[in-house]
Amino acid sequence: MQAERFASSAEREFLRTIDGEGIWNVMALGRHSGLPTRIVDWSASPMVAAYFACMEHADSDGVVWWFVQKQLDDAIHAEWDGWGVPTRATVLGCDDIDPVLQSTFRLNERYLSAAAFDEHSATWIAKLHHRFMFPRMEAQQGFMTVCGRVRVDHNEAIDSLPGSAGLRRGRLVIDRQLKRDVMRWLAMCNISAQSLLYPGIDHVSRQIASEVEQGSPL
Repeated sequence: MQAERFASSAEREFLRTIDGEGIWNVMALGRHSGLPTRIVDWSASPMVAAYFACMEHADSDGVVWWFVQKQLDDAIHAEWDGWGVPTRATVLGCDDIDPVLQSTFRLNERYLSAAAFDEHSATWIAKLHHRFMFPRMEAQQGFMTVCGRVRVDHNEAIDSLPGSAGLRRGRLVIDRQLKRDVMRWLAMCNISAQSLLYPGIDHVSRQIASEVEQGSPL
């Protein structure tokens, strides 16, 4: 797998684990490094989310999107059977195994990879659950959502859920003029590129670009 050639030792361990079903681990790691994928990465920390909303594009407002995880999980689980995503047992031909054993060996879980690149797949949306995380993902308290069909906006996929009207979600807008103040406050709370293990050279480049945009001398 080409991704392993460029990964750290901890990231290679993440890529090789059976958790995440292979291709999703590659996408998750790539997404954290700026690779365009169908995965959207989130943070369970409002302060981490605010950091990434303010770290660049000084001439535009920052936005933090939020939702209540438990409500989204419940809405997704209510639709799983209708979406037709097969279980591991079905894919492996083990439907006749006792349900208790299926649960023990995780055979009763939905096998997202079975329809990973099916362009006619239903527009299901789900959270990716990783039992093992690579260091940057852990530092950023990150988790992922993935959509069943390529090029579908995740907000639209959530809107299509029958129970979406009852989901508490929205967005917080951070005025562009407040971004620098927010970043200073976050730094005092130890939320920074260093604490979040954000890529060093990438961060330096973005910081310089931000300073240039704001007219600061280099």
